[in-house]
Formats: sequence, structure tokens, C-alpha cells
Amino acid sequence: MRSVLRPDPVVRALQGAFCRDAAPGQLLRIAAERMHAAGPPYASVRMFLRAGEGMTFAAGAGPEPEAARGPDLAVPIARRDEVLGRIEVAGNAPGRFDESETGAVREIADALAVLL
Repeated sequence: MRSVLRPDPVVRALQGAFCRDAAPGQLLRIAAERMHAAGPPYASVRMFLRAGEGMTFAAGAGPEPEAARGPDLAVPIARRDEVLGRIEVAGNAPGRFDESETGAVREIADALAVLL
């Protein structure tokens, strides 16, 4: 099955912004906005960066997810063994994050790991 999210245009936008000296927060905002713009099931996208031993919110798109409900999909932004951050996605349709969607988000996370 083909994913709703097309990672290639998002990665190209990130690479272009990086070439224009975009700051890490700008790169994360671009990724969050483009992922959210893919439409359902991407109801809310949140980006976190490592801060010491924890993670801190860095960018997001879409409504704030319900506090009692965790993300439907969480993918680390990692370079080798170092975790740089995390992408969290809350969906508006249960069970919609299959392997194709997870793979698309991983491609974006991998691109961010190189660019951050």
C-alpha cells in the first residue's frame, strides 16, 4: 500500500532550506507543516529535540493532541547511535499508521538526522 505522506518532496524542501542556512528549528517546522499538510491521518505532528537527558518541544503543526492519549506514531531522529530528537504523530483515524506510513516518517527522520 502507498502511504498518504510522500517523503521525497518534504526531504527536498528540507535540503533546500538547509542550503539557505535554515536553523534547526526552521527545519523541524518545515517538516511538521509539510507532514501535517499531507492530510488524514496526520492530524497533529510534533517535533522534539534532545535537551540533556530529555526531549524538548521544538515545532509542531495541527491541533494540540489530547494529553491523556499518547502519539499514534513516534519515530526517533537518530544519527548512528545518537538520538537527536523525535517525531510524534497523532492520527485522526485509528490504525492508519501502517508500515508504509511508518516508513515515510522514517525517511523524513533520517533526512533530519543528516541536516540537524
